[in-house]
Amino acid sequence: MIEDASTNEEMYAVAIAEVDLERRMAGSEGIAEKHIAALMATAQHLIFVSRSH
Repeated sequence: MIEDASTNEEMYAVAIAEVDLERRMAGSEGIAEKHIAALMATAQHLIFVSRSH
């Protein structure tokens, strides 16, 4: 989980992995697209934060 990551790079990697997992689960469990969109926004925010520091 993101909370366990110690660096921006780790947070980015974890966020991408979580988004990928959610996308794979969405096919079989019907997770809402807006939930996946929110995770993508989080990942994009982490990219922005990590690049600006």
